[in-house]
Amino acid sequence: MPRKTQQYFTKNDMLYSSLKEKILSGAYRAGERLIVADIASEFSVSPMPVREALQRLQQDGWVEITPHVGARVAIYDKKKYLETIEVRRELESMAVRLSAGRISQQSVEQLFEILNEMEECCKTGDTSSYTMLNRQFHDTIYNCCGNETLVSIINDLIAKTGQSQSIFFRSPERMVKSTRQHRAIAEAIRDKRSEEAGELMYNHKREGFDITIQLLEENN
Repeated sequence: MPRKTQQYFTKNDMLYSSLKEKILSGAYRAGERLIVADIASEFSVSPMPVREALQRLQQDGWVEITPHVGARVAIYDKKKYLETIEVRRELESMAVRLSAGRISQQSVEQLFEILNEMEECCKTGDTSSYTMLNRQFHDTIYNCCGNETLVSIINDLIAKTGQSQSIFFRSPERMVKSTRQHRAIAEAIRDKRSEEAGELMYNHKREGFDITIQLLEENN
């Protein structure tokens, strides 16, 4: 299966993804001002799509915009982050347990196709594609749990802890171990070992969040 490439439909989409990647990679640090004119010049666009992209980033929790002052990269709030990831670990593990008993063969095959692509990213060091595939892997599992309310809550919590996505940019070596953990989760789901799958996901999330917190504190 060929690797999925990033597709942009508008300048807004391109700017949103590019600015988000700069935040994830640490090129833009927490609290750093994001000046519309400078960004417009860098990407050779008018100020309007830059403002629109910054507004989208604000809605997703990446950027803070203060009227008459401007935009800056959102400040990492450790207390809030810790509270949110504690809930995420429990709910995402629950979603995995439910999915293990309900997932279709087609979705199982999709999980392993995604894993193959992730392994290719590990070989090439493609952190950007890996980050997208990581989200796709988890979404594929959660969307099979049969509980739309649970999925909605998880997605909302993921949006509130976007810093977690920075882990592969700031620690690329994490990709290899993460992929091994993903494969173990996928195999447990395929074999309908619900409790084991949930426990594997819980431990995977705990380890990933612990590393993310360490990296965020080192870079803020």
